[in-house]
Amino acid sequence: MKMNRVYFDMDGVLVDWFGGICDLLQRDRFHEESRWPEGATTEQALQVDVDRMWNLVSRHGSDWWANLDPLPAMRDLLALFADSRAEIGILTSPANCEHAATGKIRWLKQYLPGYVDRVHMTVDKHHLARRGVLLIDDHDGNCERFRAAGGTAVLFPQVWNKKRFHCSRQLESVRAQLRYYKVR
Repeated sequence: MKMNRVYFDMDGVLVDWFGGICDLLQRDRFHEESRWPEGATTEQALQVDVDRMWNLVSRHGSDWWANLDPLPAMRDLLALFADSRAEIGILTSPANCEHAATGKIRWLKQYLPGYVDRVHMTVDKHHLARRGVLLIDDHDGNCERFRAAGGTAVLFPQVWNKKRFHCSRQLESVRAQLRYYKVR
């Protein structure tokens, strides 16, 4: 199947959102990842109250979002599609924070300025799904809903998803999942 459009999720695919949360909570990211219970949410895995976590993020405003680190695989992941004629875009959740949208745009301006005008923010990513549209996301549910709505989805390996055992080979896992699809 040919892919005419490719959407990248930000948090957990391009951006180290979890590392930022660990920094806020003064936790060691790698220690927390090594103990992640299968199927747990971030709040469950870190044993933190969801409202406390989001209030802490909100107190730091858009700066927190704008200053998150890119994930190490970000450039190589985007490079997989460098020779493609497919439209490339960003499809990300506005999150449970009033400052997320502004901070995410600021982050894009800093790290991926060519994508600032190609961003869609919604929790309902599946509304953009259709034949020929590919989503690369780190959450199982987003990928499942995108596929159910007629799109194609590739799960980016993270400790919180079904590809958790492929985290040391994230790009190879994405490449393997892509072998069934042709990106124009």
